[in-house]
Amino acid sequence: YSHLRAQQRFIQAAFKEFPFNGGEIEEGFNSSLPTSASKEAVQEDELSEHLSFTTALKGLTHAAHKGMKYAIEHPLQALTLGLASQVATAAACGAVGPDFRINQVTANQQGDTLSVAALTGGNAFVAWERYQTGDYNIYGRIFSASGTALTNEFGINQNTTSNQQFPSVAGLTGGNAFTVWRETQTGDSNIYGRIFSASGTALTNDFRINANTPTYGIHPSVAGLTDGNAFVVWQKESTNVYGRIFSASGTALTNDFRINQNTTTNPFLFQTLVAGLTGGNAFVTWRAQDGGGDLNIYGRIFSASGTALTSEFGINQDTTSDQQDLSVAGLTNGNAFTVWKRTPGGSVVYGRIFSASGTALTNDFRITTYESTSPSVAGLTDGNAFVTWEDWTTQNNHIYGQIFSASGSPLTNYFRIDPNTSSYPYQYAYQYDPRVAGLTDGKAFVTWQRYTYDSLPAVKDIYGRIFDCAQISSAHRLSPSWFFSL
Repeated sequence: YSHLRAQQRFIQAAFKEFPFNGGEIEEGFNSSLPTSASKEAVQEDELSEHLSFTTALKGLTHAAHKGMKYAIEHPLQALTLGLASQVATAAACGAVGPDFRINQVTANQQGDTLSVAALTGGNAFVAWERYQTGDYNIYGRIFSASGTALTNEFGINQNTTSNQQFPSVAGLTGGNAFTVWRETQTGDSNIYGRIFSASGTALTNDFRINANTPTYGIHPSVAGLTDGNAFVVWQKESTNVYGRIFSASGTALTNDFRINQNTTTNPFLFQTLVAGLTGGNAFVTWRAQDGGGDLNIYGRIFSASGTALTSEFGINQDTTSDQQDLSVAGLTNGNAFTVWKRTPGGSVVYGRIFSASGTALTNDFRITTYESTSPSVAGLTDGNAFVTWEDWTTQNNHIYGQIFSASGSPLTNYFRIDPNTSSYPYQYAYQYDPRVAGLTDGKAFVTWQRYTYDSLPAVKDIYGRIFDCAQISSAHRLSPSWFFSL
């Protein structure tokens, strides 16, 4: 211990000679300063080995080179300290610009569900529901990779005489967007779809997704496949999950087929999701309430033609608590990254990675350490994953994010998505229900809902923000004194 303290004094002494002491290190800074320490600082040992230390931004993972580890494990060894400090940019994520409002019409309430998808041309397609004149309808808008609106908002559904809710949108390899939603009319609920060009032009009329009617369909989800088709799933009457394959023009290529196998011990099914995998298959997930009342998450792999390639399998390992708010994304290496919220005993976000064949590649790993909900995950072009969630620890609620490697290792600490809410107009607002999509240029497009109640009636809007995970915003700075917390 005394030797370790000696090393600490040595490092501190070297830091006092550092010319940037007390200043701020900005993006792009790179400096190395060999320095000598007094004999007293190292207990009269001569210094001969090189010791280096690499910093990262405050709030991000920092790493010590093996020289630092060597210095601590071998405090009696003679060492020469080469004090090197640099700002690391490889595994950081910075906002490209401020947040921006997605919806144009603010006189009505935007609904509680939204969806965002990356298009092959590099843009993003956002879809959401809005309540007006007694009904819900679905709207969309196209944005560039820099967050610029390329269209006005436009209606997704043609039938406006009934409730349209729970939108989901996916980009297709041909560049278009495939949208789905639930329509409720005269007591029945069916799933409908419509295809749009990358410029927001409707290419089809509304068409029904489910072949079997009447039904009670809810929570549709759609994913684009590598062959250009679309894989749609939905929950039917809280008892089964169904799927169907469609061409890029909206033609049904299969009949409805059941996704889940267990129809006895898991009587209630909720929240279906599907993600396309780079190998061409689809990864389907859903929640199921077992006989003991616990909610668990299940998955199953299907081919591009709708053939089941695996039996259904459990996503979460801990089956003694409830698992909710699931999300899944395909990664560039062919695997799938799943996230969800676990309760009770607090509400925290967990993740787990699966291969394209449904084999678990990791154990459950904890993503958040505090009250959080509504996680969403997207694969990035560099092979990593962008995870975002809603933070419950403050009254206003905030949206946070974190970057993970394809193996589930955190590459950054969490960072704030929505802007500072300590001043007007955000002091009477809270943010919730984020969604994220990985764009073709490597950026991430994050959307969320903002509920503002500084005046009545309260207003709900949809907001977005772009993050570049290959560079650091110049607003992030680090004080050198933070490096040395051994």
